[in-house]
Amino acid sequence: MDINRRACQLALELPSHEDGTAKNKIEHRGKVQMRKSIATLTALGIGAGSFYLLNRDRRARNITNETDDGLLLSSTSDAPAIDDQGTDQSQAANILKRIRDAAFESSDEKLALALGRPTEEIETWTTGSGVIDGDVVMKARQLAVQRGVEL
Repeated sequence: MDINRRACQLALELPSHEDGTAKNKIEHRGKVQMRKSIATLTALGIGAGSFYLLNRDRRARNITNETDDGLLLSSTSDAPAIDDQGTDQSQAANILKRIRDAAFESSDEKLALALGRPTEEIETWTTGSGVIDGDVVMKARQLAVQRGVEL
């Protein structure tokens, strides 16, 4: 039943000397209903936000692991760009190699530390067997600028 309709019925049913009490009861019920609505909407908002973040993370992982006919995407010219500058996987691997060799004494460990990634990941990327994401390329370009490496 609608809360406003119920409030009107209660006001009509009560004697006139209890009119102030009836209004208080109606106001109290309205406040309780409002609190329940706010709590429900808050829970729905938190749930929707959590679902969005989890789904976004899952989609990002799926994109980096995308396959073409069961094989990992090759580093040919038809490979998708991984950043806004149109860098493909082979170009990204070359960028990492140049920065590693020029700024980090050809050390995968030092480059890994600078990029905040595991050494194994750097090794797979520089050999061309791993999939490099746009975040790594962006960080690598910034490292090149900071260290004066020409790309």
